[in-house]
Amino acid sequence: MAPVTVKRVLISESVDPCCKTILQENGIEVTEKQQMTKEELIAEIQVTEWRPPKQQQ
Repeated sequence: MAPVTVKRVLISESVDPCCKTILQENGIEVTEKQQMTKEELIAEIQVTEWRPPKQQQ
């Protein structure tokens, strides 16, 4: 099984702030949105899934 490269993460529940920091320090784009309805979560995943990655400088 080939390794997976994670580029973006959606945090939809409350987690320790260090989790977001660790992800960002390792080059992962983090979006935090909590208390979403099922419909909002589905919409956010679809937007996140199809959005082109940010250009690295």
